Amino acid sequence: MPAGRPVNFDKRISHLVAQLKAALVGRSRQRIESQVDERVASLVGGLQGVAEADLVTVAGDVAAPVPAPAAEKSTGRRRRSAASRALQAAKMRAYWAKRKGGKGATAVVSAAKPAPRVSGKRGPRKGNAKLKSAWANYTPAQRAARIAAMRAGHARRKAAMKDA
Repeated sequence: MPAGRPVNFDKRISHLVAQLKAALVGRSRQRIESQVDERVASLVGGLQGVAEADLVTVAGDVAAPVPAPAAEKSTGRRRRSAASRALQAAKMRAYWAKRKGGKGATAVVSAAKPAPRVSGKRGPRKGNAKLKSAWANYTPAQRAARIAAMRAGHARRKAAMKDA
C-alpha cells in the first residue's frame, strides 16, 4: 500500500470471506463429484455381474464368461497415425520447395511463376517504401552527402565501442 493511504479493513475482510466461500464450495463440489463417480462405478460393476449371470443358457449349461475389455494402457505419449505423418511430410516438402524457389528433386510444380531471384539466399531486400521514396527526392549530391554522414557516424560509433 502507498504511504499515507488508509487501509480499508472492511473491504479486505469481505474479499477474504469471498475467497473462503469459493474454496469451500469448490471442495464440497469435488467431494460430491467423487461420490457420484463411486456410485456410478459400483452400479456399472453390478450390471456387469448381472450380464455374466445371464450367460447361463436355457439348458443349464454355463457359457464361458466374456472378460471385460481391458483399459488401454497409456504410455504417456501421444502417437500420430502413419497417414497423419505422411500428410505432414508432404506439406513440409511443398513448403520448402516453394521457399527454395522450386529447387531440388522434391519440388512441387506450381502454376504461378516464381519471382525472379537475385543474389543471396532470401532474394532482394524489400526495404521501407517511405524511405525509398524519400531517397528518390534527393539529388545525387544530397545522396552522397547523406551517405558520407552515415558512414562517419558509423565510424564514430565503432571507434567508441573499440575504446570502451
